[in-house]
Amino acid sequence: MTKSKYPWFVFGTFFAFMLFQQAERLVIGPLTTPIMDEFKINQAQMGLVFSGALIVGAILYPIWGYLYDRFARTKLLALAALIWGATTWLSAWVQTFPLFVATRSSTGVADSSYPGLYNITNDYFEPKERGKIMGLLQIAQPLGYLLGMILALIMGSIIGWRGVFYVTGAMGFVLAFGYWCTNFLVVQRAMAARNMTAARRTPLIGAVPKMLLPALVM
Repeated sequence: MTKSKYPWFVFGTFFAFMLFQQAERLVIGPLTTPIMDEFKINQAQMGLVFSGALIVGAILYPIWGYLYDRFARTKLLALAALIWGATTWLSAWVQTFPLFVATRSSTGVADSSYPGLYNITNDYFEPKERGKIMGLLQIAQPLGYLLGMILALIMGSIIGWRGVFYVTGAMGFVLAFGYWCTNFLVVQRAMAARNMTAARRTPLIGAVPKMLLPALVM
């Protein structure tokens, strides 16, 4: 593997985050009717659900930006994905509309976390490539919307809207575990190796999950 492939590995990890997070964020659209039926609410009340997440997200955009400037982005991604998974599962679990508004609004914390990822274009790609990379990252948003719609339309009638939320929340937990446990420095060394034999000599134990020893991956 050549050294130039590592930036694309990083790009892929961030693209996956944006893709699945957008799917979770927008999956609620096709599920509006069954949610309204279950809680016996009108469209104006349902609007509170969408507005709450937008307001929370708007408040936290600059806070996430501040954090991305000062801390490891992969660890912040892990935190954001963990929040996304937890708040989505809570939304699936609550039994009253006021609690649903509160839990669904809290998903705005994770919704506002990804814009800081755009600065990877400055860290890993040459100026002549950054426009292309930005465009490719943006593709994750419409693809995520389509994925969310497919999940809602296909699975909603089978497992219900709560089941769909459990599925999309699980995506967040899986990504959180992966981002937290992966030692990206070790991956970079392996991908920068001159050949496959040299790559195999890289101490890949550094990429083994270390959830019980978080200090080793900070």
